[in-house]
Amino acid sequence: SRTLLTLGLVNALYETALYVFVFVWTPSLERRSPRPLSHGLVFSLFMLCKMVGSQGFSLVSHAVPPRVCLTVVFSGSAIAMAVPLVTSSYEALLFAFCGFECLLGVYWPAIALLRAAEISDGQRSSMMAVFRVLLNALVIGVLLLVGALSEPFIFALAAAMLALCLCATSVFYLPSDAMGGRTNSSLAAFLRVGADGATDGATDGCDSPRESKSSQRRPLVSAESMDDSVNDSVNDSDCEKLCTASPINASTSSKSNATLTCRA
Repeated sequence: SRTLLTLGLVNALYETALYVFVFVWTPSLERRSPRPLSHGLVFSLFMLCKMVGSQGFSLVSHAVPPRVCLTVVFSGSAIAMAVPLVTSSYEALLFAFCGFECLLGVYWPAIALLRAAEISDGQRSSMMAVFRVLLNALVIGVLLLVGALSEPFIFALAAAMLALCLCATSVFYLPSDAMGGRTNSSLAAFLRVGADGATDGATDGCDSPRESKSSQRRPLVSAESMDDSVNDSVNDSDCEKLCTASPINASTSSKSNATLTCRA
């Protein structure tokens, strides 16, 4: 499936670029900062930007498809990783990194919705495990070379991987070849599951097909009638009379129901 293959490739390339960013943002900012860098403050700023991105996605997700959001994410992230190649300004680099984190907040829910639409629940964990093999191989290979590579080359490599992700998103605009088509509305899926449950609950051979099985399973003797007609001193003969007086319909009740009624 080209759709599933593209999902795995995009997931591996983007998260590899993310790991590269995690390892190089500290020395990059320290080298350009005019004063001692406050790592905790910068990291808190990154987390705030990521939260802003997630909240922004929740506001536009009902109108903008996930594939469009991913297109914006990959294009903006590639530009952010290319900023260190064209300027040495600390402020510009910090702004670009904050933009990258904001787009990261959009990426997680967007890719999750796209995976949910393309991969069935029973296969999602196994498919994601396969995707992780490629991701781990790329991350280990890149991180082993980070110490020996120059900073511009590292950022150029991350920007190239994000550009490949952007090119790969064109597949998401084609008709899906996974699961027989793409489902863009989670509400429609929810309503379909509810309809299937109602269909499964319909009674076969009853007068009203809309009636469920649970409505057909009425107790032979209700709890209130038992409390009114049977007292604590009931004996075995009274129990036999009670069972005889309550005929059991074999089409709606089983032998276990008859035994339980007699024991009551």
